[in-house]
Amino acid sequence: MGGYGSTRWRYERTRQETAPLLFLDARELRKMGALAPAALAWHEWTNSRGESSGSLQTYTHRDGSAITLIYRTRDRLQGNEAWEDRRESIDLEATPCQYGGERLWLTCPGCQSRRRVLYCVDGWFRCRVCHDLAYSSTREDPHDRSIRRTRALQHKLGATTSDVFALPKKPAGMHWETYERMAMQLHREFMFRLGIHQANTSKLIARIEQLGTPPTPRR
Repeated sequence: MGGYGSTRWRYERTRQETAPLLFLDARELRKMGALAPAALAWHEWTNSRGESSGSLQTYTHRDGSAITLIYRTRDRLQGNEAWEDRRESIDLEATPCQYGGERLWLTCPGCQSRRRVLYCVDGWFRCRVCHDLAYSSTREDPHDRSIRRTRALQHKLGATTSDVFALPKKPAGMHWETYERMAMQLHREFMFRLGIHQANTSKLIARIEQLGTPPTPRR
C-alpha cells in the first residue's frame, strides 16, 4: 500500500473524506416522503455542535422521474464569500426488490451511475467516485468506529445529546423488543470502548513505572 499513484504524499492524506460533507441519501429521502411524485421538502443540516450548516429544498417531478435541488453555495477555496443560488436536477431510477416492491436510486449527474448517496463538494452533488472521496470509516481506529456506531444507534432512538455514553429513552411507538435489542447493542459498544480505555490506561501506567524505575547498578 502507498506506492506510486497512491492517495498519500509524504504520508499526508490527499483525498477528502465523506464524513464532514453534506449529502443526499435516497433511502432517507424516501423514508421522509421527499421522493414521492410532486413532493416538496425542505432539509436542514447541522454540524457536530448542532449549528446550522446548510439548507436545501427539493421538489420531485410529478412523474417521479427526477428530483430538483434548490440551494445556495459559495466557493471559499476561490476566495468567494458571496452566496450563489443554484438549481440542479437529478434523475431517479427504480429497480425491483427480490421480495417485491422497488428501490429508488439517485443518478449521479457526473457519471450517470445509480447511487444511494451523493455528496456535495464545491457546491455540486456527485457520487463518491466522481468527487474522488474516501470513506471516513476506512480511516477510523476501533475506538472511533465504535463511537460512529453508537451515534447511529442513538440517532435511531431520537437522541438529542452528544454524550456517547448516554442511553436514550424508548421513543414513542417503538416496540419494547426493538428498544431492548438496540439498548443491548449500545451496552456492548459502551463496554467495548471501556475495555479500550482500560487497556490504554494500563499501558500508560506500565510506561510511567518503567520510566520511574532506577537503573540497576553495575557490579
